[in-house]
Amino acid sequence: MSVSSRKRPQFELRLFGGPHLTKDGESVVLSPYQAYLMALVYGHEESGISRSEAAWLLWEQDDTPKTRQRMRQLLHWTKQKAQWSIIDTDVGDNLVGTPEVVACDLRTYRELIAGGELASATDLLRQTFCGQLRGLPSEEYEDWLYAKRLTLVRASRDLASHQWDQGAASGDWSRLRVPAESLFFLDPKNERYLQMVMEARTLTGSPQLAESAYHTFVENLEDGSHPSRKTQELVERVRLVGPAHPIKVQQDAAFRGRGGELGRLQAALSDRPHGSISVVALTGEAGIGKTRTAQAYEAEMRLSGWTTSYAACSELEAHIPFSPLIDILLTSGIRQSFASIEGPWRAAIANLAPELLQGSDGIELPDISAEDNPRRTFEAIRQLIDSAAEDRPTLIIMDDLQWIDASSLSALSYLFRRPITNQVAFLVAYRSQSASEAVPDRLHSLLNHFADIVHLGGLSIRDSVDILGEVSGGKLETEMMERLAIETEGNPLILSEIGRAAMRGEFSATEIDRLPTTAERLLARRMDDLNPFALQALELLALCHNSLSLDVLMALLDLSADECTSGLDQLLAKGLVATEQDGVYVRHDLLRATVVRRTGEMRARWLHESIAELLADTPRSPLSAIAWHFHFAGIGSRAADFATKAAQHAEARGALPEASDLLALARSHTSEPTAQARLAFNEARLRRRLRDIDHTIPLLHLAIAEFDRSGCLQEVRRAQLEYLHALADQGVLPIQDLLNELSRLKAVAREGGDLEVLVKALDLELHVAARLPVASEIRRVLVEAEVLSNSDDPTVSCVGYCILAVKTYIESADAGVRAARQAYACWDAVDTEYQLRAASRLTMALLHAGRLDSDEGREVWERGHSLALDAGDLLGIFFFRMNRGVWLLEAGEYRLAKDELAEASRVIEGVGLPRDEVLSLINQGEVALQLGDIGEASAFFSSAQRLTSTVSDPTLSQIAWAGSGLCELWDGRIRQATEIEERLAADPLEWHFDPTLTVLLRARLLAAHDRHEEAAEYVMGAVRTIMSRFVPTAFKLAIEALRIGLGSDQATWIKICEEVRSAFGEVPLVRRQEEFSRLLSIRESM
Repeated sequence: MSVSSRKRPQFELRLFGGPHLTKDGESVVLSPYQAYLMALVYGHEESGISRSEAAWLLWEQDDTPKTRQRMRQLLHWTKQKAQWSIIDTDVGDNLVGTPEVVACDLRTYRELIAGGELASATDLLRQTFCGQLRGLPSEEYEDWLYAKRLTLVRASRDLASHQWDQGAASGDWSRLRVPAESLFFLDPKNERYLQMVMEARTLTGSPQLAESAYHTFVENLEDGSHPSRKTQELVERVRLVGPAHPIKVQQDAAFRGRGGELGRLQAALSDRPHGSISVVALTGEAGIGKTRTAQAYEAEMRLSGWTTSYAACSELEAHIPFSPLIDILLTSGIRQSFASIEGPWRAAIANLAPELLQGSDGIELPDISAEDNPRRTFEAIRQLIDSAAEDRPTLIIMDDLQWIDASSLSALSYLFRRPITNQVAFLVAYRSQSASEAVPDRLHSLLNHFADIVHLGGLSIRDSVDILGEVSGGKLETEMMERLAIETEGNPLILSEIGRAAMRGEFSATEIDRLPTTAERLLARRMDDLNPFALQALELLALCHNSLSLDVLMALLDLSADECTSGLDQLLAKGLVATEQDGVYVRHDLLRATVVRRTGEMRARWLHESIAELLADTPRSPLSAIAWHFHFAGIGSRAADFATKAAQHAEARGALPEASDLLALARSHTSEPTAQARLAFNEARLRRRLRDIDHTIPLLHLAIAEFDRSGCLQEVRRAQLEYLHALADQGVLPIQDLLNELSRLKAVAREGGDLEVLVKALDLELHVAARLPVASEIRRVLVEAEVLSNSDDPTVSCVGYCILAVKTYIESADAGVRAARQAYACWDAVDTEYQLRAASRLTMALLHAGRLDSDEGREVWERGHSLALDAGDLLGIFFFRMNRGVWLLEAGEYRLAKDELAEASRVIEGVGLPRDEVLSLINQGEVALQLGDIGEASAFFSSAQRLTSTVSDPTLSQIAWAGSGLCELWDGRIRQATEIEERLAADPLEWHFDPTLTVLLRARLLAAHDRHEEAAEYVMGAVRTIMSRFVPTAFKLAIEALRIGLGSDQATWIKICEEVRSAFGEVPLVRRQEEFSRLLSIRESM
């Protein structure tokens, strides 16, 4: 049979790691020179090599008849060895390979390079081109082989550099890993390539391999050489990266396709202003890769030197207050700073997370007003996080934010609004198409206001195909994978589920149309055919947020070790659960939800009861979690018991929303009417503080009716007082009607000897009466307060005198000082809340009396301010700082006042106290006016005007507008100033607040129209009205009257001058007395 008539065999020539020739899968053993020849011919690729050049490289002989004969013999024996013509000798004088017969891996390499398949191309290079050639025939052959290898390396290096540059622009480390590995392999002594591969390995989850690369590089250094400082710093950062927080994420395939999103996250972080928390939000549908992207971002930030902390919210813990934040506080990056924060904040944190005390006796948390308690908790969290970021910037990752509890959300709102000293960033991830019913509007509003939002869409077809190919182990055709990529819209979780199913052979190509392409249905499909032990374990794990150990699972499910192990083995094999340390947990929140929905009602009740009993027997388990599990188990009595205790605990920590919900839960399981009414009353009390009036009023109606029916008269009065408080907060009842109702309640309380209700009703009445334009109702309250102040109960007496201190505004500063001193005298007999109230009343009275800088004033201010600091009372701290700033302003110490008021403003910045912020802005605006900084003053007054829309106090709005009018007048815009003045209310018959800005605007407008005498007299009219109640303010305005009066006639000036000297000659305000003397000198020189 002729050679041409035989069936053509299939040859493969491996030059990388060869040469090695196979024929139809069988090895063909070549002689050394046959191997040299095959390497030369196929190494020259399509063009081939001339006979003369081949001869020179093989034998270093010129092209002679003898050499040609020798070449013919070598070609003949090569053909004989292969039993086929594998070198084409009919192309002129050249020797060329036969690609139609011989498949050469060098051609494959070129195709891989052309197709951008760098990883596969580099794998070939790792085997070394013609690496098995030994004893090369000539130096020329050796030179050719060296040059050929360099050419091949250059092709890979060029492609790797190009891919690195492309990937670096997008920040996609999953794609950067391959070019970095290739470059470092190709040139392991290149320090820049070392840095690239270390970063790539670290940021794709292999920090240990990154350090291994460093050691390889160091071993190859010449003696006396050392890595650069940059490389050594990189190694230190890499060591800090691992081990990281166990972010629970399903990882069936390599992370890919999110380079653009990672770049946007990084840009958002760098664009945030200094002094505020950076907030970045990842959003997208279930399974789209939010957690994987967060994990990749965390690795980048840790490599950049950041400390990171991670916590995930859970649907099962959406009613447990501060659950994710407590997890954050307990991470190593945060908890290490616990000891460094100051007393009240440390105590508040310990109240949240007792684990931080490490067996100590605890830290006392002083009592403050109930309204201030949540703020103290939030501020403590801010202080701890800020302190943790002192040495290194801190990134906090919060996952599945759609399940965040309401108190944690309130804390985030507080944190994002407040200034911060060090560099802190939050990365939050939440599911875009669903959120818990309690918080979606607040959550979206918060993130839209503070966060840079990055939406994760589906992966590209290319990335989707890569995932399917990797997870399925190559069992899917490309066309099918592309089709699946389109149908699943590039959802990584769904793609991974399909890939896993394909790898296990669960469907064929003909079944693709029947394959579910929603995540939930795919996950449910994975639960089919579970053995009974696996199903029981999966259901229990799904209903319990935390991971559970084998021993706990055995105990709760009453299974043997073998039964439990067989169930867990099946769950692990199917990828339904994962392990961490000694526990097991469900791998994905969506899978958890799927399992919960498939669990029968009776079965779920039994499991909830088992979990509740376990938690009840475990120290420091959240009481609220126990309550809710008993609730879902249908065991009402125990649910009510734990819910009541949990509500008290939650309220003490400032978690008012959860405390309210827990009381509602307890009420739903309580049948005894009076007990139910007490729960309703307490729930209403909390909901009023949450400004949830729609629920507060019906609850109080229920409580009042039941207390009345049961004859619980004191509780009736307490509920009625709370009801009137709610009406006052809502502002729906006319003030006079509200005052009438309070009078009726006081009469009933007085008749029943109920001092507690009487005192609180009188306190509320004072605040309501202050809204009226006349002081008659306030005077009536003061008469009643006189009686209370004589009580034998020190707290009642203290409150009575605190109310009487309001005489400062109604009668005289001296009267206010006398009353406030009596309240202050109760210091040792009352708790912190009333000590602070007494100190603040006396501070205020001494300020308006012009005596805050006296020995008494300084002692009271220091004591009150220190107590506010020790108690963590932000409002108290602000009050003392602001009043000191106001004193400096009134005393004419403007630069000192500016610093003090700025410090006071920082105390409440972003805290959510609009009325106090308005007061602060107005005071800062007045200081700026006095210093001549009109632009700054105008900005303060404009900000105050915007805030007054949220404050039901027309007086503050008027003052802010008056300040703006003065700014306009200062800049010479008389018409605009006049328009502002015309919108102000008429002056009251009696000023009960600081009239400075309003009086100055109207007086200076008169002076601007050359009506100096009228203007000066107008100011003095205000001075006469307030001089007994606001002494420093009156002196300040009197100086203004003199200044305006410089343009008046001699008689008017002398009259004003004598009046001022008579009224204020003895007032110890040095700066004001100096101004007075200076004005006298100016007038005398005129």
